[in-house]
Amino acid sequence: MDQHHHSANPPPQEEPEYLARYIVIKHSWRGRYKRILCISNVAIITLDPSTLSVTNSYDVSTDFEAATPIIGRDEISTEFNLSVRTDGKGKYKAIKFSSQYRASILTELHRIRWNRLGAVAEFPVLHLRRRRAEWSPFVSFC
Repeated sequence: MDQHHHSANPPPQEEPEYLARYIVIKHSWRGRYKRILCISNVAIITLDPSTLSVTNSYDVSTDFEAATPIIGRDEISTEFNLSVRTDGKGKYKAIKFSSQYRASILTELHRIRWNRLGAVAEFPVLHLRRRRAEWSPFVSFC
């Protein structure tokens, strides 16, 4: 076998490990576009469903600020905003989407947002013993 022969095609790029994928509609001033919203621990990516090409990609640690529901006039509102930045250093801007899976999408987005911030710090809680006027460690009996 010839070891000096190299393939002209590089190996296919490994697809990221997505936590979830959802069909969404992206709302913009140009119109509404069907997209696949892919959520991983490191990135939020939108794909064009007809070509599977990446239309937008946001780094979770630097470009994703928040995800919030848009409150509608009825109980079946499907719209939400994704607060992201596209240039890595500018202001965050809201991008509007809608999906029948809004609750699940927001849950996943909040989960990766708060996992990114690390564990909640542990700190001691003291209890005031009024009769003795002293502080003692608080013990929870859950």
